[in-house]
Amino acid sequence: MDSEYLKSFSKLTSEEKRRIIKNGRPTPELGELKQQRGTKYVRKFQTAWYSKKQWLCGCVTTNRLFCFPCLLFSEFSERVWVNEGYCDLSNLATALSVHERSKGHYKSEISLKTFGYTRADYLLEKQKSDSIEVHNKKVKENRDILNKLICATCFLVKQKLAFRGDNEQTSSLNRGNYVELLNYTAKFDEKLAQHLENSSVFCGLSGKMQDDLIEAVGTVVENNIKEEIARAPFIAIALDETEDISCTPQCCTVLRYVLDSDIKEVFIGFDILKDRSVGGVTECIFNHLDKYNCAEKLVAQTYDGALVMGSRLNDVQVKVRERAPVALFTHCYAHKLNVVLSQSAKFIPECTKFFKLSEALASLLSESGRLRQFLDEIVRKRIPKAAPTRWSVNSKLIQTILQYHGDLCKLFITVKSNPRLWDSDTLVRSNGFYDWLTKDSTYFLVVVYNEIFIKTDTLCNVLQTKMTDIPYCIEKTNGTMNVLEGLYNEFEGLYVEFEEYCRGNNLTESNSYPKGSIKEERRRIFGVILDDVMKHVKARFSDLKKFKFMSLVDGNKFQRLTCQVDKDPFESLEKNYGKFFDLIKLKADLAAIYNGEVFRGKSVKDVLKFLFENELTQTFPEAVKLLQLILTIPDSNVHVGRSCSAFKRIKNYTRKRITNERLSSLALISIEEERLHQMQEDPTFNFYERVADVFASKKERRMDFMYK
Repeated sequence: MDSEYLKSFSKLTSEEKRRIIKNGRPTPELGELKQQRGTKYVRKFQTAWYSKKQWLCGCVTTNRLFCFPCLLFSEFSERVWVNEGYCDLSNLATALSVHERSKGHYKSEISLKTFGYTRADYLLEKQKSDSIEVHNKKVKENRDILNKLICATCFLVKQKLAFRGDNEQTSSLNRGNYVELLNYTAKFDEKLAQHLENSSVFCGLSGKMQDDLIEAVGTVVENNIKEEIARAPFIAIALDETEDISCTPQCCTVLRYVLDSDIKEVFIGFDILKDRSVGGVTECIFNHLDKYNCAEKLVAQTYDGALVMGSRLNDVQVKVRERAPVALFTHCYAHKLNVVLSQSAKFIPECTKFFKLSEALASLLSESGRLRQFLDEIVRKRIPKAAPTRWSVNSKLIQTILQYHGDLCKLFITVKSNPRLWDSDTLVRSNGFYDWLTKDSTYFLVVVYNEIFIKTDTLCNVLQTKMTDIPYCIEKTNGTMNVLEGLYNEFEGLYVEFEEYCRGNNLTESNSYPKGSIKEERRRIFGVILDDVMKHVKARFSDLKKFKFMSLVDGNKFQRLTCQVDKDPFESLEKNYGKFFDLIKLKADLAAIYNGEVFRGKSVKDVLKFLFENELTQTFPEAVKLLQLILTIPDSNVHVGRSCSAFKRIKNYTRKRITNERLSSLALISIEEERLHQMQEDPTFNFYERVADVFASKKERRMDFMYK
């Protein structure tokens, strides 16, 4: 340490002074400090002198010896041991003895040894330390209260309950769930009760404070998602469109990724779709990707609902792939048939009416308790309630109507014959459904769609369970297409059975067309339905081939793959995702997996889990990436649909005027409630401290929440 710096000791801060004294005197070797006589060096400085004199120190810059206490505290800077430094080695012993007997040295030694005990700066530091301690104690008390407010916020959000009331005045008997929950908690918490009663600066009950707490919790949840996404190797994005209670279009966004061996699907936000154009949807996608800094990891994109109903679907995909070239479009393959049949019904007026009335029938029979009782007694079968996005339920509904058609007619005859038992609305609706069920046109569509559902349900089950075996899925899809095409030739036999049933059950004949042309008109409708279904199946399942690489990790084929591996899957992988892989190493990894008996018959997820549990990820690095890639590509849009359903529960008629910022935070916390619970229960995460830090940093508070 330089002597000039030590001479300025009195001008330094208290912290710097303490650091110098703690580090102690500098004792360098001073190899250049030598005593010369003529041309020869007769004396060199020996570091042993440092151990003889505890106050002696040296300076490399000047190659001089100094007195450490005097450098720091002496008032006589003209002295050689303070100002110039000592260098006469011939008289060093004498000079040391003389200096340590001087009054100034004694005074400096005392100052050094008592530094921090009697000086004014100690008193100032002590006062500052006491002030910090008092401040931090108050901050801890404030944070304890804040933690209780955070708990109340999390509880209401997780339960999807409204925060505010119509009248939050102190005289009101119901001031809203948030205030009432805190008042109830205060009955068992003395500190909270005192705070709510006496606090005039920060009570924590205002609507603005509620918004800040919701935003702070939402920020912590969002940051946790960002940390996970930063560690994930691949990302897939899924979007769906829904409308809130005020009929405002909202875009729901979900990200899917694999963290180690765990599949994660996380909701990241709702956005108002002001612009439903290609540019508007694309902008929404990349706003989220940029926010989470993961656009370069995007490997798949999937859209559902209104976003895929128009021709702009291909335009959105193209726009996204301009920035993320490997982001292949995929769909919920298990639900594609639902969309196909839904669209075929929408474009055929007779079918649209048929399905709407079928759904209304199921709704009527599930709403009335007395009708359900009659249903159990007469039909002995509950009617499945239809769902707009789950056509497998519609399939069950049509099959139930076909199987129990006669019993359903008897049920409504019973209702008609006992008008005193029913209210006018039920009676009118029952008469209408009886007339509808006894029409031969209704039964004809029941028979036609039942035949179609029998064929498509099988394919739906295959797609749900065999997505990694793409060649098998392609084979079954083509087989289903052939079967549907064969239905054209079965019309005559199907129509004969239909007519026999109509005659046997006295179903009324349609009067819309001349008697001779009814059969031909039905043949036309039958053909239109099949044509439309076939067209949509071809359009929506033609892209299965691009996912052939998934068959590389089909555990049921590992034993066969040890002998021969098809080139097509590798070509598919190289074409679409080659930049992520070392294909030579990947082939070696897969060859080892194919030969390992422990892997045979395992699913993709089980193989990946096995590699992580047994610390084999470094042994099979490319195979691990392939497994994570396949698991990242979504084969279902279930999480997006659930998020939309949760959204409708969050923004209901009592929250029509909620701001979009508050809505986004509420939705994120509510939908990611499992993540929220894990963060609250994990003691190492310090959830409440993190929320308090965010809450305090957003704006200046009138109460202290930040430690010094």
